[in-house]
Amino acid sequence: MSESFADQTTSTEPTGKGQATTNRLAIASLVLGFLSLILSCLAGLPGIILAIISLVQINGSKGQLKGTGLAVAGLGLSIMLSMITLVLLLIALLLPAVQQVRDAAQRTEEANRIRQLGEAAHEYHEQHKPVETKALDDRPEKSAK
Repeated sequence: MSESFADQTTSTEPTGKGQATTNRLAIASLVLGFLSLILSCLAGLPGIILAIISLVQINGSKGQLKGTGLAVAGLGLSIMLSMITLVLLLIALLLPAVQQVRDAAQRTEEANRIRQLGEAAHEYHEQHKPVETKALDDRPEKSAK
């Protein structure tokens, strides 16, 4: 019971001289790689770290430990799924800002159209002025009695 978690190994075959055992950190890194799809960086970063540690242990064990494929798969899954979830999170954070910019652009465009309508109405009035008549000015004024 005195060996650390990093030194623990599991074997699918009976142990004997010369038989390699599977590194438990490689298995844990693969499991954390799968969990990183759901838990993002909470499982992804530990999966990456455990995969690297297990690869170093396996390479330094001179054939006593196996599980290189598990460690590499865990490393790949952890990196890939963590990056995908981070990109999705960034997109989700950017969507409201993009929508606000679109709304502001639409308001500006509508205000510009209203201004152009006003200018067109003034221009039309200037070009098609009704002839000024004295009829409006010649109204009899009511005299005070």
